[in-house]
Amino acid sequence: MWRRVAELVADCYAAGLARAHPAARLIAWASQQLLRLGRWLTGVLGLPFPWTAPVLWRTDRGEVRALLRKPGCPICRHVAEASARSYFWFLMEGYGEAAWIDQLTAAGGFCPPHMWQLAASGLAYRISYVVQYLSEDLVRRLRVVETSTGRRQRQARAALAALVRTAPCPLCAILERDARHAIDKLVGCLADTELAALYETADGLCWPHFQRAIARADGPVLRLLAEHQLQQLAATERALAAVATGGAAAAADRPSPVARATALLSGWRFHHRMERSHDGEWVELDTV
Repeated sequence: MWRRVAELVADCYAAGLARAHPAARLIAWASQQLLRLGRWLTGVLGLPFPWTAPVLWRTDRGEVRALLRKPGCPICRHVAEASARSYFWFLMEGYGEAAWIDQLTAAGGFCPPHMWQLAASGLAYRISYVVQYLSEDLVRRLRVVETSTGRRQRQARAALAALVRTAPCPLCAILERDARHAIDKLVGCLADTELAALYETADGLCWPHFQRAIARADGPVLRLLAEHQLQQLAATERALAAVATGGAAAAADRPSPVARATALLSGWRFHHRMERSHDGEWVELDTV
């Protein structure tokens, strides 16, 4: 009974964290600080903290279980949810924070897809504010190049290098870190028999995330991932063959065989729809 109660609590926490609920975010922040303190005490004082592993294990299982119960690659979905969550908080408060301004000016803005996503939000004031400080920084760099052209060649090259050299898109960096963490979490949780059985009934990983997962897996988890991927590839091949020969059409609530094959080989794509709620604007994920 208590095990079931703990699983329900973990599931609720995972769902709240996926929607960036303030209470879930506060709990996540507090747990991170507590675990950081535990690691520090373990390293400095040599004190054991055996409770950290069970707490993390239950939380990770709840998050992975919630992802596997939804259609699509669980890592693609996690990244899509993380992208929506990061954009939500950027548009609410991050666009004017010094940390974000420094990262964006160092990168010369977002990458093209994320910059267009910002433009698609339709929030004119926030867009104009971001474009303003990005433009001002680019003008400053260009003026440095202009004033350096008549000087020594070394100074001119240094000015050009400062203009060309940019940091990676900050949102891409966040999503890459989230994807890496989610893959490690999934591989670790698939050692659990319940989640392994749930994974067998799920859509499984797309090929890019499958390649990254098998690099971290071994033993039964590696075998589970490989066997499931073979099953998904075989099912996709049969569905495509049926379409080519004029077989039965795909169900209305499921992706077409071509869309499913594309998602399996290159990654699942999630369509966003906007939802208004009492705590602001949120991006929900529709079925692929």
